[in-house]
Amino acid sequence: MTDVQRYLRRIGYRGTPTPDRALLDEFLRLHVEAIPFENVTSYAPGPSPDGAVDLDPDAVADKLLGAVDGGPRRGGYCMEHATLLQAVLPQLGFAVRGAWGRVLSEPGSAPGTRTHFVTIVTLGGRNLLVDPGNGGMTPTGTIDLDDRGAVQSTPHDRYRVVSPAEAGVHSDAAPDADLVLQLQLVVDGERSWRSLYTLDLSPVAAGDVAVANWFVSTSPASPFTGTLMAALATEGARITLADTVFRRRSAGAVDKRTLAGADDLRAAFDELHIDASPEAIAAVSARLFAGGER
Repeated sequence: MTDVQRYLRRIGYRGTPTPDRALLDEFLRLHVEAIPFENVTSYAPGPSPDGAVDLDPDAVADKLLGAVDGGPRRGGYCMEHATLLQAVLPQLGFAVRGAWGRVLSEPGSAPGTRTHFVTIVTLGGRNLLVDPGNGGMTPTGTIDLDDRGAVQSTPHDRYRVVSPAEAGVHSDAAPDADLVLQLQLVVDGERSWRSLYTLDLSPVAAGDVAVANWFVSTSPASPFTGTLMAALATEGARITLADTVFRRRSAGAVDKRTLAGADDLRAAFDELHIDASPEAIAAVSARLFAGGER
């Protein structure tokens, strides 16, 4: 079975692929429902003495698609999702390239390091953002990067792309920023825009991906070694995990609970479609919960 066939089975696509935007939107919707965003590999047991998360395309495919062969359901962080898409989509007739982003972790915060990796598909002269790897706020539909300022709806939320100046991102903080992706928030009926990350539309060198991946997955300064993160976007809901805080957001309501031990962690992973090994559960529990297993 080819990786394309494995991918279509993994996300549950049963149609006849025709390379257009409607297909990309369907792929993305199915992708975020089936393949989680998660960083179990870099978090447990922490910074790896053996090196970075493996971005070899075959290794990424085996990890993210292995469930179709009877293996565990696993996901990954942005570079793993982008590596998978940039290997599979060209075989389905799409022109793809990578692009860097700088995450704005809090409203008004300075942009982070240039380590968020996304996929851009050029289709009919338009540049479409395809990014299933940004956790609980990732766009669940394609975003037209050439439709500046327009509100763009996805199955879960609404987005827009604006210039860095419009987003209040100073050139000194992100000199490589060409665009900023924003998410529309609705709080008590009031609408506002939150900046998620900058985008650099210049070409990406493979060596830079390797360096960024090494930092993200091994450095003690990386949030991906210090914080457990996972997300899945099901029909009508977003499910997220940040260390011990589990949330399910749907129809404007948020169900929040705090995990108390390994049994809670296993249940949360199951809801997030993460089949972590017993060794990984034990390693994560040892970091999250005083005394480890309960």
